[in-house]
Order: sequence, then structure tokens, then C-alpha cells
Amino acid sequence: MSADADGTLATLRRLRAEILGPAVAARHGRVVKSMGDGWIVVFNAVADAVECAMQVQDRLKIDRAIQLRMGLHLGDVAEADEDVFGDGVNIAARLQDLAEPGALAISGAARALLDGTLRPSFDDAGERELKNIAEPVPVWVRGGDVAGNIAVIERGGMPRLAILPVTTQDPRDDVQELAMALIGDLATHLNVYRFLTAAATKAPEATDYRLISTLRARGDRIRLEARLLAPDGTQVAANKFDGDLSDSFDWQDDTSFALAQAVMDGLFGFELSSFSNQANEDCTAEQLMLRHILHRVNNGPDFERSIDVLRISMDKSPKWVVLYATAVSFILIAVTNGCAQYVTHHIPKMKEWMQKADALEPPFTSTRVIFAIEKVARRRDLEGAVDDVRLVLRNLPFDPEALGYAGWVYNYCGRSEDALRCFDQMKRAVTLDFMDQLETNGRAMALMMAGEHKRASDMYVEITTRWPNYIGAHMIGAASSIWVGDEERAEKAIKRVLELSPGLTL
Repeated sequence: MSADADGTLATLRRLRAEILGPAVAARHGRVVKSMGDGWIVVFNAVADAVECAMQVQDRLKIDRAIQLRMGLHLGDVAEADEDVFGDGVNIAARLQDLAEPGALAISGAARALLDGTLRPSFDDAGERELKNIAEPVPVWVRGGDVAGNIAVIERGGMPRLAILPVTTQDPRDDVQELAMALIGDLATHLNVYRFLTAAATKAPEATDYRLISTLRARGDRIRLEARLLAPDGTQVAANKFDGDLSDSFDWQDDTSFALAQAVMDGLFGFELSSFSNQANEDCTAEQLMLRHILHRVNNGPDFERSIDVLRISMDKSPKWVVLYATAVSFILIAVTNGCAQYVTHHIPKMKEWMQKADALEPPFTSTRVIFAIEKVARRRDLEGAVDDVRLVLRNLPFDPEALGYAGWVYNYCGRSEDALRCFDQMKRAVTLDFMDQLETNGRAMALMMAGEHKRASDMYVEITTRWPNYIGAHMIGAASSIWVGDEERAEKAIKRVLELSPGLTL
């Protein structure tokens, strides 16, 4: 404030309008009180509060305009005169005092209700005596000097999306809050994937895709109209979603997810169409990566073609670590799907690719989870693989790619409950087709390992309807069908596996 009062106030207003406000509304929270440079916020669920706080801190680390300290506690509060009181508020405030700038401190009571995908994010800071609080409070911290910095992943030259404010002419508070919540949801859904950079903003750059949305209301009826525009102004997609204001929470959740998925599919589809007729040698590394992730991989020849594309990309962009990590992952997936003969000539390069990735990227990204699969599959180092997964989930608990591969590591280590938690968290994020394939097949395997053979067998039917040539799904279908005694389905699955990969031993 002493150096630039006007600039600081403008930054605080932008923080509230573009980051904090939408994130809180998206998690059904409520800003009860503003103290100028701080806020008291209440939520109905611990997971909503923690996820909101983590996502705001991560966004601020990328934004770099300002840092906040945050404290969070689960406890009773009393409301009066548009304010909240009680030990629940006091402990949260004291925890905020303990936190370093950019850090989040939570109480043991709050951490106890988090699942295994979020717990690794926090370090034990011990029991602390808090002012005017009778008993010591167990404290857990994420970020700042106590727990180390949160990972910021560079996303190269992949597409950028500007999410403009959802406009509405309706003056009612619940409609205004719903418009803000939709912004927060969209930013949350679309900014967790390392192949896209998305942010809520009023000032898009010339090279950004733009999502322009309007929320209309008439009585209790509501309609969201959204348009996705390419950087040159071409309309890529247009969507309408109708609902009822009396059911706004469920409508918000369903609509934001559906719109985010439509935006993801439309944006990447439009990008792909712009160079669909170019030979691989004439494409940039970024274009080849898009071609790779949008190509449906089902069988041996598909795996081989995808890795060939990635090797061309490495020559064009030798310092882009995601290329090496993705190539390693597809070799490992091919081998575990009975397609080893198609990737055998790539296997000698794995060690070199892993070494290059280690030198180029910190050891806490989704790349580390991919390499954890190698620890299990080739070195049988289960304990080391699980440690790697925990390190990555500590930094990237919402990244669908990291969660998907983490689920598979847990599967290979025989930890089906942990795997299902990863796949549940992953299901809350929008994904491209190959990540959806990773999640559904991994879930079926985890269910089978957990003894849920009937559910796994039923999932096999769903998966193979969507991806009829995916060998791994038919392998799991054969095993799960045998467990439930459905010999006809098992024989059919085995036959399909052998058609797709002749000579494979089951």
C-alpha cells in the first residue's frame, strides 16, 4: 500500500472478482465479511472449503500478483448482524496467523475428513497453542516455508482460453451469485490439464480462445448461453443449458461440467482441424502432441503410431519434457495391454527418455507418476512407486492425468481402495478421450481387485461399447466374467483379445 495504493487496491478488487469470488461460489461457499485485505468465508463441507482454498492459492502462485495467508477449521459458528462468531472462526483466524504468505494452515479436525488424494498435500506442523483457545490444536500446512512451494507446471505453447465473466441483467442476488459460481466452476474444470491454460479474466490476449457466456432468468427459469470463439473470432461452438432456479446448485454443477467438456472437445477439435492435412514432419511439436492426445489408442498399431509421432516431436522440441514422459507411458501401457511386440523397438530408448525428463522437470509432476509405473512394472519397486505417487498428489491433487496414472500405480501395487479414490477424484474433472479411457478401465480393474466382480463385469460391457478395440478392457472383461461365472461373456472377451493381439497368453 505504501508503494502503490491504487495498484494494490485494484489488485485486491481483481482478486475478489476473478479468483476468490468465483472459486468460493463454485464450492457453494459464502463470503460473510470483508476486512479490506482479508475475508471470512463459510462452507457447508470441509472438502469444499479445502479444495477451494488450495485452488485459490495455486492460482495466485501462477498469477503472482499477490499472496495470501489462509487458515481453515471445522467447527460451530454463530451468525448475527451479518457476521460470524465462535471458536470455529477464532481457530481459523489463529491458523491464518500461523501460515506463511502463500500457505494454507488447517486444523487436524479438518484434515481428518479429507480423502487420500488430498491428505498428502499437507505437512504435520505439530500441536500449537493458540491465543484464547483452551486446548492445543493439531496443525497441518501446505505451501510457504513450512511445507515447501507448490508446483507450477509450464504448459509450453499449448492453447490458451480466456473465460470471460458470465453476464446477466437480472438484479437478484441468487442469479448474480450463480453467474459468479459458473465462472469459478469453469476455471476449476478447465485449468487442471497441462495441455490447456485457462483463466477467468476480463482482458483476454489476442492469441486466446474466448468463452463468452450470458445467464438469462425469467421467473424461476434460467438459461445459460455460451459461445466459444477462436483467436481470429471464428465461432467454434455454441451451447444452451436450461434449468430452474429452485434447483440451482445441482443445475450449476451439471451445467458447468457439461459446458467445460463441450469447450474442451470443441477447442481441441478446432485446433486439430487447422492442421489435419499436414504431414507429421510439417507440424510443430505442439501440433503433434495434440494429434497424439486426440488420437484414440486401442490396439498395438495405434500404440506404435502414437510413439512414432512423439519421437518426431522430440526432434522438434527436445526440451519439452511431456514428450518423453508420454512416450514412456505409452510403452508401459502397450506392454501391460498385451501389445509389447508393437513397441519393442522403442523400449531401449526408455532409460534415455526418463533421464532427460529427470533433468528437465522437478520431481513432483505427473511425469513422476508415469515413471512410478515403470518402477512397478520393470523393477518391482512397489514402495518407491507409492512414495512417488504421494509426492505428486501432494502438488497436483486435482490434475486428472496425475490422478489417472496414480490410480493405475495403486492398482499394480494391490491398493484398490486408493486407486478408486484417485479415479473418483479424476471423475470430477473434464478429460479428453484417452484420459477417460484410462479412468474407466482403471476403475474396472480396481473394482475386480476389490472383489466387486459383478460391477467390474458390467463396466466391461460399458467400456467395450465405447472402445470396441481396446485390448485392456477385454482382458479385464475376461477375468471379471470368469469371477462371476459368466463363461459365455468370458469366452467372447478372450476371443476378442486374441483377434486384436494374436498369440497373447491369457
